[in-house]
Amino acid sequence: MSVAIREARPDDADGLEELAFRARAEWGFEEAVRAADRAELIIPPRAVLEGRVFVAESEGRLHGFFALEPLGEGDIELTHLVIEPAEAGLGYGRRLWEQALIEAERLGGRRLVVVPDPGTEPFYVARGAEWIGESESVVRPGRTLPRLGYPLARPWPGKRPAE
Repeated sequence: MSVAIREARPDDADGLEELAFRARAEWGFEEAVRAADRAELIIPPRAVLEGRVFVAESEGRLHGFFALEPLGEGDIELTHLVIEPAEAGLGYGRRLWEQALIEAERLGGRRLVVVPDPGTEPFYVARGAEWIGESESVVRPGRTLPRLGYPLARPWPGKRPAE
């Protein structure tokens, strides 16, 4: 089955948020945390309209998505990289990550920044992201999360993904 990565459309937004919420539930977050976290999972309509949200799709079925947010100073934040929970390990995350790098470069970014959910840090580190600091959790005040960075426009290990 061929999977395409395309820009999200406004009519995708509700499905993306529900997918993000389901994925968080799979990570074992308790209901109270997921409810507090829901605001963080909302995809801003302007991000969709500005072409900063992308979905992996085949035959009308959504497999995952990512969203980007320019921070200034050449940093672009990967605010979401979400995979349908039942499809983890099938390569969708890797493909979305590679496309996120391409899109962040197109936005003029010099570095892609991500604050990973607990448990997902190894995914990003395995792809070359490095620790650049910490960020306080917006869901659990007082808890810090790693802040990772990936320099853009550097030579890729192996073959660069096709655009």
